[in-house]
Amino acid sequence: MARQLLQSLTCAVCLGTGIWASFLPAAAAGATMAEKEISKIFEGLQSGTLDPSEAHADCLDSIERHEDPESLRQVFSTYLEVTQAEALSVLCEAVVQTVGDGNLMMEDLLPLFSKQDKPAEVLAAGRFLRAVYFAHNGIPAPFVSGGSQQ
Repeated sequence: MARQLLQSLTCAVCLGTGIWASFLPAAAAGATMAEKEISKIFEGLQSGTLDPSEAHADCLDSIERHEDPESLRQVFSTYLEVTQAEALSVLCEAVVQTVGDGNLMMEDLLPLFSKQDKPAEVLAAGRFLRAVYFAHNGIPAPFVSGGSQQ
């Protein structure tokens, strides 16, 4: 059971960076460039200049190109309590919603890109998962960027 949970969390960390990496041009190899491009996505969703349906489609495309989308389906169908067939679409809807609502900020995901501070990376993955869960279930997020209480 603990091993399965660890695999699920590892998968979520990969997903946290993988979703946003899909929006980037293939030439954007450096973390700094990736962070800038992803920051534009956050700003676009939060300001309303990026169409949420376009972001959702790009998110789905990214996940389908993931090395193991079936594992992601299994993890997130259980986590979000939906069928495996709808898991990835529901996940992307929740990601787009939570970013658009400002409940997940770019700063919250930065540790996933740096890969230098494992505790910060795990905390960032947790924030990502919490934000997605709350958005999917229509629960107001009880935190602001950085996880501090409102």
